[in-house]
Amino acid sequence: MELSKNQTYGGYVLLFLILATGSLIAFNMLMTLSSRDSNAKELARSAEIEITSIAAVGCDSCVDINAIIDAVKKQPVQVNKEEQFTMDSEEGKKLVETYQITRAPALLIKGEIEKENVREFFGTYGRKSEDGTLIIEPKQPIYFDLAENKIVGEISLTTISDSECSECYDPAIHQSILKNNFGVTITKTEALDANSGQGKTYVQRYAIKELPAFLLSGDVTSYDALVKVWEQVGTIEQDGTFVFRGNEKLSGLVYKDLSTGKIVKPETTE
Repeated sequence: MELSKNQTYGGYVLLFLILATGSLIAFNMLMTLSSRDSNAKELARSAEIEITSIAAVGCDSCVDINAIIDAVKKQPVQVNKEEQFTMDSEEGKKLVETYQITRAPALLIKGEIEKENVREFFGTYGRKSEDGTLIIEPKQPIYFDLAENKIVGEISLTTISDSECSECYDPAIHQSILKNNFGVTITKTEALDANSGQGKTYVQRYAIKELPAFLLSGDVTSYDALVKVWEQVGTIEQDGTFVFRGNEKLSGLVYKDLSTGKIVKPETTE
């Protein structure tokens, strides 16, 4: 009889342990699922940020800061506040001094820029201040240099064609090549005929031997990538003008050799 009671008691204890263990396992599973759900919701939640832009004054050709703002807004963000000041306004000057901004237009972003779902995106832009604000300034022209108080990167493009060469390529293609390959923004263009007075002057002044040709003047040296390769396709004259002399490097295009008067066409294989 005593043995039966002990067996019954032992059974209750075993049952209790089984139920307790099961409950603990279920509880742990529930907490794990809850944690995962919470993490998923946090990851999906838009990062809360504030945007302040500082616009350049008197620089219509400067980098469009709105393009960067649009790119930011396409990310999983919630913009709680957005302000815009000009670089010469009282508030703009304070921000320039506080964040040691050297180029305008500029962009300041505060908030959850380190949130996992936007960290990589914001990590590709600008620099961080001590208070955690992301400071985005133009990396290449055209921009306003606040220290020098001048616009950097404005360039004029002058093309020279021979109206007597109907087969020759259109030198206007160089404008898109300069922009797409080297980030150069042309702010002024002029198209000349080599047989015109101005055209003849340029051909003689710069000893141009091939047409079409083009000249770059202005703040060309502010475009590092272009300067690095220029010696392969042209010369830099004493007056600072960049003269293109690389028609033979343009595959498949027809040009005129002024030294021989002949039209040079790409070689064809039969």
